[in-house]
Amino acid sequence: MADADADGLDQIRTLVQVSNSDGSNMVEPDYPVLARDRVRHVGNMVAMVVAESEIAARDAADDVVVDYEPLPAAIDTVAAAQAGAPQVWDEAPGNICFDAVKGDEAATNEAFEQAAHTVAVDIVYNRLISNSMEGRVALAEYDSARDHFTVTVTTQGVHNMRKRLAQVLKHPEDRITVLSHDVGGGFGTKIFVYPEYAMVAWAAREMGRPIKWTSDRRHAFLTDVHGRDNVTRGELALDTHCKILGIRVTTHANVGAYLSNFAALIPAPSGMWTGAYDIPAAFINVKAVFTHTVPVDAYRGAGRPEASYLVERLVDAAARKFGRTPAEFRHRNFIAPEVMPYTNALNLEFDSG
Repeated sequence: MADADADGLDQIRTLVQVSNSDGSNMVEPDYPVLARDRVRHVGNMVAMVVAESEIAARDAADDVVVDYEPLPAAIDTVAAAQAGAPQVWDEAPGNICFDAVKGDEAATNEAFEQAAHTVAVDIVYNRLISNSMEGRVALAEYDSARDHFTVTVTTQGVHNMRKRLAQVLKHPEDRITVLSHDVGGGFGTKIFVYPEYAMVAWAAREMGRPIKWTSDRRHAFLTDVHGRDNVTRGELALDTHCKILGIRVTTHANVGAYLSNFAALIPAPSGMWTGAYDIPAAFINVKAVFTHTVPVDAYRGAGRPEASYLVERLVDAAARKFGRTPAEFRHRNFIAPEVMPYTNALNLEFDSG
């Protein structure tokens, strides 16, 4: 990392800011292309090896000796936010990246106080690895005469990639060309700017030769962003006629050790948490938590499946409590066609049905 710092490489920056409930800014720690002084998750890269062949590169990598001092780690989504947990970042007390809310807490509390019945579900959204069939690949060339990079990379968005590479490399955006050919499936996983992409481009400039890099499956497991790692409690308030009066949601969302490009946006409170139901009051509280694990970002659905799954699990639980069929209970609580356009309790507008 000393070489990258000496050459002035910037951090990888998150693209979305989320405010805390008190209006203060979330915590955005450094995300260097290589670990600086401390590694914060298994797979956090510490060195780059460039060689004429894959075999030579692997042999050289085996000769890299890192003197690690093991430290306590926080890896559990909820436990990491508890008192006494090992700290991932000094600037994030309690490992909280942000503590954000959405909705009307007073109105929701009143709905629960007036409710004849309540139901609750606790859900663990297990962390997952996307495992794309074709791994990530990068090829970088640097033309010193034009001071121009050409980077061919397996990405889902060349424009964002060019902008982000310009930022990390501190190089004019109009002197970077990003190409993307057939990249195979990847859902959200391949859209992000990863450290390897900037490192390959930087190495091409430093060495005056084209540099290519191909991820293998082991590397992908340890470095590709993971998807959703949340623990959520959801509650419904109901009257005596099977009508939903309010919904209350509390989520701990694991963002990993570093903030990937859209990491803060994905679990942030949104208007999705009432589903297709006419729910008069709603309050959502999301605590994003740093842990010593691989960064988490958009995988598939980008935060929306988590909301939909919780709402439908709650509705099923409520139907069972009243002895109604799931279809009957849903029909009683759907947003009616005659009220369209409809704005829900979280300020999301439904323009039609």
